[in-house]
Amino acid sequence: MKILFTDLDGTFLADDKQLCARNREAVDRMLAAGHKVVLISGRSVDSVLALAKRLQLPREGGYIVGFNGAQIADALTEERLFRAGLSADLVRKLFADAHAAGIHPQAYDDRQVVAERETDALKRYCEVIRMDYTVCDDAAAYLTEAGVETSKLLMIDYEDHERLEAFRQQLMERYGEVIDTFYSNTAFCEVVPKGINKGVAVQELCRMLDVPLEDTVGAGDEMNDIPLLIATGVGCAVANAKDEVKAAADYVTSADNNAGAVAEMIEKFIL
Repeated sequence: MKILFTDLDGTFLADDKQLCARNREAVDRMLAAGHKVVLISGRSVDSVLALAKRLQLPREGGYIVGFNGAQIADALTEERLFRAGLSADLVRKLFADAHAAGIHPQAYDDRQVVAERETDALKRYCEVIRMDYTVCDDAAAYLTEAGVETSKLLMIDYEDHERLEAFRQQLMERYGEVIDTFYSNTAFCEVVPKGINKGVAVQELCRMLDVPLEDTVGAGDEMNDIPLLIATGVGCAVANAKDEVKAAADYVTSADNNAGAVAEMIEKFIL
């Protein structure tokens, strides 16, 4: 048995957020042969679960990795098997710093996006990702009262990447001992607990399942996928991936995400 750990946006999904016919057919053949697919994303676990249902992907025996590795869930029961979190005090400070810098910050509970201001960035993000949102005065207090451990914050700036990068550097200077930051695209700066990334999640889930890392294949396109490609037995970058991601990969597909790049990986390294 082999496990495919695949990123979603820009990798497994086409630009229209659908699963192309070639990927669908290859995944069906792979599952029928007894292999597994794990969806691994910067999105929340609930968002990935909703996507899996919409795409009619099998859930029994499957797993979801969300928040760039900060949570692992059973796809059928939706039980969280692993969760890492940021403290409420740190969340409050990060929100305040983002507001002061003109960056939109948001957190997540287990169902929706949590923000302190209803910005255009918030509405744009939730429309694309198909998630609901709530706006409150104090996100840290809201999450604490809801009994939710904050696994990830997302800092969004659709207009000015240089401003976002300057803010990311500021965060690392102030809080680098307890957080890690990286980009899931040029507008999204991810903030997670120190030491958390997609590669760590791959290692943790393989340990739980007693599956050797050499029996895994990783698929990605963005900077936050590099740890995933390094951790898996064969790390594959799609043709549309960032140059840095391709450099970290063992294999780069000839097809892009719209033309069945993941199917190419499945056919070559699993089937």
